[in-house]
Amino acid sequence: MPLPEPSGGESQSEFMGRCMSALASEFPDKQQRIAVCMKQMRTGNRKQQRAYDDIALLVDQLEAAGEL
Repeated sequence: MPLPEPSGGESQSEFMGRCMSALASEFPDKQQRIAVCMKQMRTGNRKQQRAYDDIALLVDQLEAAGEL
């Protein structure tokens, strides 16, 4: 089963609840589930930040070229 990923606009609390429920059978140990879900939350936040950085870079390039 693929690991859950945070969706846009989902709070950490919402994601953790969803993730903990989704992985209950795959990771019966609660501490292990917490660790897996926290890692997924951090990974998702980094992906989102990179996307924002890419958009900001594109906007800067378009402004420099006089296209915005």
